[in-house]
Amino acid sequence: MLNKIGKEGKTSWDSFAYALMMNHNVECHIKAVQRANALMDIERETYKPDWRHWRKVKEADKSDEFSDWVPRNILYFDRFVDELFDCSTKEEAFAMIKEADSFLKDLEGARLRGGVTNISNSLFVEVDDNGDEEEPWVDDREDNELDKLEHSLEE
Repeated sequence: MLNKIGKEGKTSWDSFAYALMMNHNVECHIKAVQRANALMDIERETYKPDWRHWRKVKEADKSDEFSDWVPRNILYFDRFVDELFDCSTKEEAFAMIKEADSFLKDLEGARLRGGVTNISNSLFVEVDDNGDEEEPWVDDREDNELDKLEHSLEE
């Protein structure tokens, strides 16, 4: 079917309907962010936990949650940041960061603590042309080894 300028469209959406749909999606996203921010503002005034009382809990343990809407670590972190920016000296701020080391490391997530285990390699088996199983390629070399290789290629 030809569109209004005589060309065949690549989708079933016409330009106007597509623009309306994109506008709707952007509006929904903006409203969701505004609601999340409003909830955070309400909860941060209701609950003011001291980050020094933070303790690591299991994922399933909801007994230490303050709010139904904002995760406890976010509320602790909010208080931590408020105090951090109230520090009068750089040394005081660094001492505070050092004191909160375990709390901050927990916020980093699995990606920065050695990575999430990727099970996709265990789900598939690659075979070569002879039908023999191939070892999956894993690049776990250190940066200095890559630097050595780079220098040897430049020579």
